[in-house]
Amino acid sequence: TEAKRLHFYILYVYYYLVVDYEKLYVNCKKLYQLYNKTPLVIENEMIRYLPVAYNFLLSCLITKRHKELYENIQNVRDIPRKFKGANTEWVQIKVFVKSFEFELSLYTDQGDFESAFNLIPSVEKGIKKYKTKIPALDLSHLYYQIGYVYFAKGDYKNAHRSILKIIQSSSFDIRADIFSFARVFEVLIEYEIGNEMQLESTMNSVYQFLYRKKRLYRSESLMLKFIGFMLKSKSDKIQHRFLKQLRIEAEEIQKDPFEKGILGNIDFVSWLDSKIEKKPFHEMVNRNR
Repeated sequence: TEAKRLHFYILYVYYYLVVDYEKLYVNCKKLYQLYNKTPLVIENEMIRYLPVAYNFLLSCLITKRHKELYENIQNVRDIPRKFKGANTEWVQIKVFVKSFEFELSLYTDQGDFESAFNLIPSVEKGIKKYKTKIPALDLSHLYYQIGYVYFAKGDYKNAHRSILKIIQSSSFDIRADIFSFARVFEVLIEYEIGNEMQLESTMNSVYQFLYRKKRLYRSESLMLKFIGFMLKSKSDKIQHRFLKQLRIEAEEIQKDPFEKGILGNIDFVSWLDSKIEKKPFHEMVNRNR
């Protein structure tokens, strides 16, 4: 059985690296099911089992198996109750973070921002309970997702507050890509808020931040182009024409599996559509799904 577990583990790592998400899902599921057949092994190897469960949830999310994802989020959330011998505070924190992270991702992936919004009080309650013990990286993921939900709902003040918790963090444990996503997202939020003086200051700061990076993804280069243009152009007509051209480029970039998610899962195409067509962002997300 140990050999089988290792076999499926190697396969799902391989398929993740070669971006074959269907086969990734198949092997993640086989490994997950193999563990679930032996509850005693789970209880004794919880530190190994939890990443297996999370990777299976991720494979469901990537391949858009939403029903299966939801069912297994509930199974993961039930781990502390089912395995009382392994019900430590560490397990409780890991289960809290990952189960809510995936549930928020599920709803936003479906364009169901209302369900995601209704989940926020439970997430904030858990953050308050465990905050000093939640790893900074996990905390940044939750704040980012909360910010994105508020953004989609048009509550830019709370979206900004959530994103600033990442940007102003003094922790060195926050990954550079998450910090980069937050800086880019900050520009979109302040653009929506409409404070021109603050927006110009933020755009200059983010422009310099991205420009100093040694290697830019195409998505980040596109954001540089967007920010640079918006700093120079004050004409609504010219901006509208530019946004339409930018949308064509953004849609092409989004097809690249290596670029997808570089902007922190911000649906930049739908956001551009909302500006071009002057319609709410959440409507564009649902239309473009």
